[in-house]
Amino acid sequence: MNLYDLVKKHQIINKFSALQYSNFAVALKIAKLKKEVEEKVKFYSDQEISIANAYGEKNNDGKLIISNNGQIKFATLKDAQKFEELISKLRATDSDIECPIKLNIKNDIVSDNLSLTPDDILMAEGLLEIVLDEEK
Repeated sequence: MNLYDLVKKHQIINKFSALQYSNFAVALKIAKLKKEVEEKVKFYSDQEISIANAYGEKNNDGKLIISNNGQIKFATLKDAQKFEELISKLRATDSDIECPIKLNIKNDIVSDNLSLTPDDILMAEGLLEIVLDEEK
């Protein structure tokens, strides 16, 4: 999974890590995954800021000039192209996350009011393998 996809899935790991688990091994794997995802998200964010600061135009105070619609301003087309090239490489970087973790909804989670949407399940794809019951 590349870093960009992992960053988009960050919030779903927080949702799953807030649940109580009856299976300690699964809880431990979820905790380790959350920590690893958070480290990768921080790395991505730091790199993105670094690239923006290196190629974006700055005001007199040395701060990036950001338009009202959130776009970074560039002094030259060459700076904009270099920014886009490096951001594309960063997004495509392999996250090296070991997944998926098998999660049995009926046996591994302790919750009477478990609330997962289909979007949650789709978002978890690639990080968690969600099953309803142990496959025979």
